[in-house]
Amino acid sequence: MYKWLTAYMLKTTYEKVAKLKREGADNLQAKNDSQSYNAVTLSVIYGENYILNHFYKTAKSFEDEACRKVLLKMVSLYGAFLLEKHMATLYIGGYFSLDQGLHLREGILKMCSLLAPEA
Repeated sequence: MYKWLTAYMLKTTYEKVAKLKREGADNLQAKNDSQSYNAVTLSVIYGENYILNHFYKTAKSFEDEACRKVLLKMVSLYGAFLLEKHMATLYIGGYFSLDQGLHLREGILKMCSLLAPEA
């Protein structure tokens, strides 16, 4: 999902800058005016994706199997938590439909209950 989010935000940021330039804004002004909902969100999503991938690779390579299982559950929980923050974008972009957001939230609660005994 993060690859889709990154690509979607890259596309919308590019389209916003292009639209502003067509409307007469110079390059600097177009980039400035595309920051709030486009470029900043793109940067955040890119950073979150990097951190999540690094966390996953690190957890996956952990030698102790019991710890690795807990760490991988934590990666899943963290990833779901991050995605929940971008739920509006997932719906706006058409990646989510109907009650998928509800399933994501239910998954977060389920993962918390699975992790609680292992804390």
